[in-house]
Amino acid sequence: PEIDEVINMNLPPSFLTTEYVRQWCDSPTIFQRGLAYNKQGRVFALDSEEDGNGTVWYAIVNGSESYQVQIQIHNRYIFPECSCPAYETREECKHIIAVLLEIADLQELRKYKKDQSIPSRKYERANQMIDLFSNGFSIEKDDYQASTKQPLLVEYLCKTSSVGIPYGKKMFNIELKVGVKRPYVVKNIGKFLQAIAEKSSYFFTTNFSYLPSDHYFLHEDLEALQILQEIRKQEEFYGQKSNMYGYYSNSEKERSLTIPPLLADQLISKLQGRLVTFDDRGYLNYQPYTEENRIPLHFSLEKGEAEDFQMDLSSLNALSFYEPYGWIIEKDTIYKLSPVQQDLFLKIDQMGKKQATHTLPISKSQMGPFI
Repeated sequence: PEIDEVINMNLPPSFLTTEYVRQWCDSPTIFQRGLAYNKQGRVFALDSEEDGNGTVWYAIVNGSESYQVQIQIHNRYIFPECSCPAYETREECKHIIAVLLEIADLQELRKYKKDQSIPSRKYERANQMIDLFSNGFSIEKDDYQASTKQPLLVEYLCKTSSVGIPYGKKMFNIELKVGVKRPYVVKNIGKFLQAIAEKSSYFFTTNFSYLPSDHYFLHEDLEALQILQEIRKQEEFYGQKSNMYGYYSNSEKERSLTIPPLLADQLISKLQGRLVTFDDRGYLNYQPYTEENRIPLHFSLEKGEAEDFQMDLSSLNALSFYEPYGWIIEKDTIYKLSPVQQDLFLKIDQMGKKQATHTLPISKSQMGPFI
């Protein structure tokens, strides 16, 4: 959390430190995984409230999926809950550890804020003059910080689609979930984006509606939503929605946008560090192609029959190629390829598909270039 956000939260318990969390956790492995998640910035929407039995902390942790964590702290007792499968069997998981460490970090942030706010007597008047000019020239910033609006949590769901696309090619549709403490499905993404642009309300459920007077989006989410707004305008202008969604129900058409190739790289770079899932696989890291970031192709040579050899091409099965974007996806990484690399991969992939056993026979005389 940022320092200014910390001031509006409940005071974290003084006993809760990184070392305390380490000792509290029964498994060193789980602690290390939780620590890694915390350092990677996977904890989102940390919030707290008093419930009469101590303080209840809420957060969402972005792992293979987005999991909701709730932790009640009373005196020195910690009562955690997590929506992940691991918690159901162990009642302890890396998501809970990541959130506990995030709460512990608040102590240091508060201490830093306190230290920074105690000017020495010698420089007190200089600080008063600085404040005088700062207050006069940063009205919007001050109004924003004093606002009682609630930040909105935005979750982006990217799903592979081949509907209306040439045979064998794949693209992504994107859907949204938005809320304060828990995200709700955006049932009509076009109308929702229009509501944001017009600063008007949007109804989700009887429990939640988006109200510009009560809610605001984080700057990083606004940048991504602005790109989605541009995509929506393109769909309206070119009439792509009716052509590409012929096999989808009306509800599916309304809640998603197809990511066009011209805006795909720009959008995906803005989604770095946000709550994103790709085909339910969790967050993917986006890596534009460089010499250091080579295509993830791994082939092995084996001795074949007689004096020939065989190249194993089965590693191609682990790669997903999104030709319209020039992307290869392997595990949790999107690789953006150059045009030359795209052409090379297509030829290798087609060659592999023609081999029923995913092996390429190589004669002894052909071995030179492969070694």
